[in-house]
Amino acid sequence: MIYDRLSRARQWSDGSPQAISVSEVFKYCDGLGIHSVEFRENLLDLVQAMDEEFDEHIAQTRKATDNAGKSDVAGPR
Repeated sequence: MIYDRLSRARQWSDGSPQAISVSEVFKYCDGLGIHSVEFRENLLDLVQAMDEEFDEHIAQTRKATDNAGKSDVAGPR
């Protein structure tokens, strides 16, 4: 749920998602009154790991979409 909330604030560039910024994670913690350095570091590690998975999912989805538009059959000659 935290990742979903933070993900909504992510920036997009040329149709590609940008990583959730460290400042967004810390701003979220500040808003909830979470000041434990250990918790914040663990949350940041988790968000960054999930972001890597999200980026990989987007890349695979784009590759599948690109390949779906291509045909192995040659056109008329």
